[in-house]
Amino acid sequence: MTQIFYEDEFVFIEEDLEKSFVHYCYKENAQGHLLTEEVYKRSMLVYGNQVNQNKHTLLLVNTLHSKFAIVPELQEWTAKEVAPLTMSLKKMAFVLSPDIFSQVSLEQMMDEKGISDKYDKPMYFDNLAEAEAWLFAK
Repeated sequence: MTQIFYEDEFVFIEEDLEKSFVHYCYKENAQGHLLTEEVYKRSMLVYGNQVNQNKHTLLLVNTLHSKFAIVPELQEWTAKEVAPLTMSLKKMAFVLSPDIFSQVSLEQMMDEKGISDKYDKPMYFDNLAEAEAWLFAK
């Protein structure tokens, strides 16, 4: 059963303990361009600590509605502060935003040293159904 463990005006994060699954999702009507670095960091630390605590192995990040570009300094911060908390993740699926700046910054972050060298390469998708099908396939 999926339960939300964090929510703010931009994202919600939920988990399913039976499936060892965590879902980080940008909200459809959120004004992503108003998302601050402070709020981003807070949500990412909550996410990282929850993955660390419950040793989740599956991650789905839905950025379809994101307009937030992760600047290089935040990419480095994420690699240094959040990635070490999420080492239990084995499969990661990302649903990409049509916003090119958001999309490129996410892909750059996943290529950041401290992330790319610790995980299997994530898979990127255009829609949620394909991402879920791949993520939950045995």
